[in-house]
Amino acid sequence: PSSIRSYFLSLGAILFQYNLFTGVILAIGLLTYSRIGFTLSLIGFYTAYLFYMLIGAKFSEVHYSYIGFNYILSSIALGGFFLVPNRNSYLWVVLIVPLVAIVTISLSSILEPYFLPVYSLPFNLVALVFLYVLKFRVNNKANLNLVYIQQNSPEKNLYSFLNFKERFGKDTPIPIHLPFHGEWTVTQGHNGEHTHKDSWRHAWDFQIKNDEGKTYENSGDFVGDYYCYGKNIVAPAMGIIEAIIDDVPDNIIGEKNLEYNWGNTIVIKHTEYLFSKLSHLKPQSIEVRVGQKVEQGELLAKCGNSGNSPYPHLHFQLQGTPHIGSKTIDYPLSNYLKKLGNRLELITTASPSRDDVVLNIQINSALRKAFHLTPGQKFMFELSEPIGANVEWEVKIDYYLNKYIECDTSKSRAYFKVDEAMLYFTHFEGDRKSLLYYFYLATFKVCFGYSKGLRIVDTYPINMVFKPNQHFIHDFIAPFTQYIKGKYSLSYKGAENSLAETQITLDATTSALVFNNERDRIMTSIHIDGTGLSRIEINHKKRKYFAKRLEYV
Repeated sequence: PSSIRSYFLSLGAILFQYNLFTGVILAIGLLTYSRIGFTLSLIGFYTAYLFYMLIGAKFSEVHYSYIGFNYILSSIALGGFFLVPNRNSYLWVVLIVPLVAIVTISLSSILEPYFLPVYSLPFNLVALVFLYVLKFRVNNKANLNLVYIQQNSPEKNLYSFLNFKERFGKDTPIPIHLPFHGEWTVTQGHNGEHTHKDSWRHAWDFQIKNDEGKTYENSGDFVGDYYCYGKNIVAPAMGIIEAIIDDVPDNIIGEKNLEYNWGNTIVIKHTEYLFSKLSHLKPQSIEVRVGQKVEQGELLAKCGNSGNSPYPHLHFQLQGTPHIGSKTIDYPLSNYLKKLGNRLELITTASPSRDDVVLNIQINSALRKAFHLTPGQKFMFELSEPIGANVEWEVKIDYYLNKYIECDTSKSRAYFKVDEAMLYFTHFEGDRKSLLYYFYLATFKVCFGYSKGLRIVDTYPINMVFKPNQHFIHDFIAPFTQYIKGKYSLSYKGAENSLAETQITLDATTSALVFNNERDRIMTSIHIDGTGLSRIEINHKKRKYFAKRLEYV
């Protein structure tokens, strides 16, 4: 058909070659390199082709082929290269290509009398203006996401973006933690049944319960009978003490003090328009003063029963203004553990719900020493047979302050970010048979707190666990839906004392799933002792080998 012939000729014109052979070769190369790019090239070309037919524009195979690549380049650039490919970017390609056609026809009419070709001028004009306009958006209702870390592949850009959004999309600029130690239960959450209504609906009440679900011992007629009464309340994040009330007496059990509704209270400023408020504290227990800087986890006061509080509990909320009684804001908590029966689940960012049993992460010194990676650290491992070689890693940092581990042997790199309680690997490049690649998979997400039964789950970018040929077909529909995924699971074993420097084993499972059916599995065990990493064991496709640490600097 003439349209297919024109498509190949238009591709060839990118290299200033007016022949079918060049166009076919470029089409095969484009299909091999990027299925998304190939699909967009067809969408862009045929959108313009049909638009020409619709408006009755002057058309000839020779003329159209030498300008048709503008539509192909525009669709690839705006549909999946400079923007993360999704259904909206595809739709905008269909809307923008006719505009490129109008600009092309107009410029051709202007330049032809002077015997000047338009070449790629229409593509450059429309693409640059469109991308520039996107910079001034006040919101992203159109769901057009600019690519900020260019990997020169629509598929890689898409899979990295989707994974980053799933892992870190709910992260907050200032992490707010639970304001206590030990296990507490949410007895009233957002939109509570007693209070926490309307403009004050985003708040939590916390109490301590025993194994039977009771909040008190003995008769429960006295404040001292309640497990949470007198327990330490700590700063949920670094900040400045903004306001304090410390002279409201505790209530008799069952009574309320509505005159001083919030009771003894502390308000902390964490940043502009972000304040935390802790209320119903024990009178004369506040250990800080207005204007004092506090660090996350620093002792503030003790839990009490003052104000509108018939039973001892802690009221905790986030707000946008510094006043006691300010309206609440919906701001989630970060990095805490949620108890699910006999096991614990790591919650990265969420708002606890009623009846959730939650606790803060208690840092284990051995885990922190093993994974709190700092630039300049070096690791040397001896690999067992059949590899039987030594490898050396070094932690480095680039000009953009991105931290990564580099393998001296394979030159592979594993990028990561680390904070006081967590290690996250974010990207890998290099040899997928290297020890560093398996370490990247096994420690994709690590919590420095140890608790028996703790299990961490996460997802990998698809292109990091599947080979290119394994997601070839999937790439065509990836901007719309995904039927393959990489699943990460980490279980903690060992260590009788969660805070002691002792033997800990982390068992990691990497699963490649197609329609939720496992097609591949990698089992990795990371052994930790008091000096840090000691041994890495890998089991993949009946191949078992281990790496023993020789040097740790």
